[in-house]
Amino acid sequence: MTLTRQARLWFAITILLCAAALRIVGLAQYPPGPHFDEAANLIITRTVAFGDARYFPMVENYQGREVLYYYLSAPFLMLVQDSRFALQLVGVYCNMLLVAATMTLGRMMFTGRRGMVIGLAAGIVASVSLPQILLARQAFRAITLPTMQALSLILLWRGLRAQQRGWIWLVAGGIFAGASVYTYNSSRLFPFWLAIGGVALLLFSAGERVRRLRHGALFFAPVIAIALPFAVYAFHEPDVFFGRLYEVSGGEDAVTLWESTVLHARMFFIQGETLLRYNPRGRPYFTLLEGVLLLAGVVSAVMAQFQWRRDDAVARAACVMLLLSPLMVLPGVLATSGLPPNHMRSIAMVPLVFVMVGLGFERLTGWLPDARWTGGLLAVALVAGVANTGRDYAAWVTRADLYYDSDADLAAAAQWAAAVLPDDVPVYVSAAHRFHPTVTVFDTPSVRWTGVDTLFVPPEGERVVIFPRSAPPPDDWRVWLDTEALPIADLPTAPDGRTAFEAWRLASEIALPDTLTAAVDTVANETLSLAATYSGQALPAGRVTVVTGWQVNTPPAADDLTPIVHIEDANGNLIARADVYSVGSQSWEAGETMLQRVGGLRVPVGTPPGTYPLKMTWVERETERYLPYRSADNDFAGVWADVGTVEVIRPNTFPAPDELPVDVRINEPMADGLQLIGHNTLPQTARPGEQIPLTLHWYAAPTDEPREPVNMSLVMGDVTVGADWSLFEEHPMETWLDGQLMTQRTQIELLLDAESGIYPLRLANENTEITLGEVEIAGVARVYDPPAVAFQRTNTGSSPIGLYGYSVVEDDEQVSIRLVWQAFERPQDDYTVFVHLVDAAGNIIGQRDVMPVDGTYPTSLWAAGEFVMDLHTLPLPQTPYIVRTGLYSQSNGQRLQIDDATGHVELSLREQR
Repeated sequence: MTLTRQARLWFAITILLCAAALRIVGLAQYPPGPHFDEAANLIITRTVAFGDARYFPMVENYQGREVLYYYLSAPFLMLVQDSRFALQLVGVYCNMLLVAATMTLGRMMFTGRRGMVIGLAAGIVASVSLPQILLARQAFRAITLPTMQALSLILLWRGLRAQQRGWIWLVAGGIFAGASVYTYNSSRLFPFWLAIGGVALLLFSAGERVRRLRHGALFFAPVIAIALPFAVYAFHEPDVFFGRLYEVSGGEDAVTLWESTVLHARMFFIQGETLLRYNPRGRPYFTLLEGVLLLAGVVSAVMAQFQWRRDDAVARAACVMLLLSPLMVLPGVLATSGLPPNHMRSIAMVPLVFVMVGLGFERLTGWLPDARWTGGLLAVALVAGVANTGRDYAAWVTRADLYYDSDADLAAAAQWAAAVLPDDVPVYVSAAHRFHPTVTVFDTPSVRWTGVDTLFVPPEGERVVIFPRSAPPPDDWRVWLDTEALPIADLPTAPDGRTAFEAWRLASEIALPDTLTAAVDTVANETLSLAATYSGQALPAGRVTVVTGWQVNTPPAADDLTPIVHIEDANGNLIARADVYSVGSQSWEAGETMLQRVGGLRVPVGTPPGTYPLKMTWVERETERYLPYRSADNDFAGVWADVGTVEVIRPNTFPAPDELPVDVRINEPMADGLQLIGHNTLPQTARPGEQIPLTLHWYAAPTDEPREPVNMSLVMGDVTVGADWSLFEEHPMETWLDGQLMTQRTQIELLLDAESGIYPLRLANENTEITLGEVEIAGVARVYDPPAVAFQRTNTGSSPIGLYGYSVVEDDEQVSIRLVWQAFERPQDDYTVFVHLVDAAGNIIGQRDVMPVDGTYPTSLWAAGEFVMDLHTLPLPQTPYIVRTGLYSQSNGQRLQIDDATGHVELSLREQR
């Protein structure tokens, strides 16, 4: 006995009603948000609905996004409501269509009673699938992919089984399949998966291959035609097309490809997505029972290849495609740094993975003699699934941590600011992402973005600063704000009972934090002046956060002015480096004080105790232009400045020697109680006069005897080379504690007249000698005969370098300036060449600053009497110009006085424009 057509219809309607209830109830309130991606989708859809934006084939903002979702959502935004709710409705309607299509697809792929049971079972699984419900209730574009795939497959199967006019269905299916590539990045695998299914069908269709080839042409021709613009765009804009893949397929937090594969295999019914925003943390994609049915479906699909009639090629091909559907998690597998496993990036396996579960259900219940038993099991499965999923969803959506993880705290702050604050009160907003779309979708007052590392003291009047719980102020800043600023009460509350965010009123006369001290030395560039400086402590292997205060003199020309901080030793060796992501610097106001935090400065294991200078520079990130500092006399003072100090203190306990960041391990004793752990990798080649950086890692091996001073030397070949042994002078051996780790950073300066060859580098003392490695000294082709020049000069200055001659050649687009430098004696510093094109008023209209020979031949390697050819090419100005050139020291900005006090040579040529 089989279920009647009417019973099947009512059963399908019941499944859809249950699916609708799970997706619609409380939709306006839950889930909390909008999250970053949802708000970004709302902003993009607004530009389509209410602006003149016509994106195709991708929206290039936000790492690149496919366009179909936005064009589907725009009418909802215009007709329903200009809010996230309209986009959520799009997700609900798409997902409801998916549930219906899944039932239809299961029935069409398998004929008779089998198809009916598989379709209903697959529909139940799709309707109660928590990952699908979570996706449908949020404004994510990925929801369109499985819907488009399901419609495409329904039309494909209808065309394959049709006796007449099947071409209409095949062409329509190809149109939907081609359009699927405009849904979500995981869709890019779909056409290839369809092609594999087509090959399987062709192999199974003995005697009908001409007909199947015709079917394939009718289906794949529109697929190719519609997807072609997308492919052309990918060819011309690979960075946008593959941008998101690059972002999630590498990095320090990435797992291996094998680990990602294992995690995605476990995702199905063992442990799933760990990111709370997309899943109750760790809940598998399927319940255990659904997982068993999925495995049964796999077994059934494999067995079908041997049990079914050989002439049922369509059913056999259907099973091949079902077997391949779990492999559609490949986009998620490749996202090795995207917190695998990832349910959303695995969405291309839907809907066929649900049909696979339905196939397993049919296989396990096919022995039941009465269809009413099967119908009863389906009804029980639907009720149990709705109850189980509803319970899990309610527990997930009401979690307080989900509230913050979904950016609902930022949304509450934006709504509060829009409703409470006057429009003329600027608001500083802290957020992990500057220009956070969750804030910008609301009608907020004037917003200034501070990120999580910046805060401003206003130049005048009052400001409000907002810190959401997801980006709270550092503890020292909270104490300072509570003491010096005015905390704002009566703020919206979050599910955990706390206020959703914190807010203070800032006045211009607020005192700076006590942790900062007023700057004594004048440190200033064209935009900023150092107002307060930092001094703190750190342990080796610990992290230190640098906080400085800067007075804004004038808003910078670039919007990405970025601070970089170095911890250096007294000899300029780099100990630690850190910077922060910066954007929006053009919105800085003259007169305000910017507090800038630079975290992430990790003091390496083995750093000797002592006080180290903090150096800071400001760079325009995109153009890589460093802002030069100016002295009190407004002279160039280099691009790095001392902004404070950090004291590295000796810890009470020491890590094991194997924790040292050692490139080459030696582990040899050099004296009683002193062991050389290893050193850095030596360069394979070096030039005469160059300095070879050498880092030696020492270990105070436990000993019962007092440690005695040790005299050591470095020998290259047969020559003792210079090295800095101040480590042992500042920290005498008798003060070292058992187990202490010490890192020595030094430079080995090669002789300028060193002969080419391969030389061993040895570390030696009175009793021990250790070979560290070999270095090849390469010869340098020096020019001592004056080369031909268009214009020769007579140098009148006393600097070690003079300009012997030059030539200037113009074409339609650029001007090439060939300089010939002459070294009168060996320069002791590495100088930078500047070439300025200036107008009649002396304004720079073209500029190039670089070490000689495109940065490849530092002046410290030049020998007395040597000539150096140096070419510089700049865009040709459209106005009359003259050329000025010279050399300066980047460390302090001092120019070489080649001829006179100006520090430059002016190249006035008759041929110049």
